[in-house]
Amino acid sequence: MEPLPISVKNMETKKDLRKRASVARDSISALDRKQKSDQILSHLLNSDLYRNADCVITYVSFRSEVNTISLIGDAIKDGKTVFCPKVNGDSMSFFQVKDLSSLRSGVFGILEPAGTEPVFSRNDFSDVLVLVPGLSFQPDGSRLGYGGGYYDRFLFENSSLIKVGLCYSEQLKENVIMDEHDMRMDYLITENGIMDCNPKIGKK
Repeated sequence: MEPLPISVKNMETKKDLRKRASVARDSISALDRKQKSDQILSHLLNSDLYRNADCVITYVSFRSEVNTISLIGDAIKDGKTVFCPKVNGDSMSFFQVKDLSSLRSGVFGILEPAGTEPVFSRNDFSDVLVLVPGLSFQPDGSRLGYGGGYYDRFLFENSSLIKVGLCYSEQLKENVIMDEHDMRMDYLITENGIMDCNPKIGKK
């Protein structure tokens, strides 16, 4: 997919929003983040979204993000096929993770697959759940990412996948700027529950 143009104005505004959103998320105490992460994962694991998925694609949490480490282990135990991202230059691929011990420190110190396991192929699975990180989200599914465009490119190429943003309630905002290449989430999960970002459209 060819990169789509982004206005300089929006790039500057997004940069400011990212900085503020990052500071706000980091300001949540470690104890509160742990409690909220546990509640978020509980909502997810007890949902039909998770139960019906034969494949879970998830980020590996870093710093103050909603913690997904235990989720990866739980999903493997539950018989899900799990994929996690590995960044190589300007591209990001998802490799299967069969055990938490196979994760290695990669770009920016983020844990990632060694890259020796199978890479994700949409044709291999019927119901795929993608758990997406972000700095802030709107209730309509708009997402402010980190600026690399990795997830937007992947989700554009795999638009049929169920897209779920994991976030603390403090990350829900009303000022998320969306450019034409940005992908909206189908659902958001906070410690308060699951939000359907477009309830007018029938979903599983």
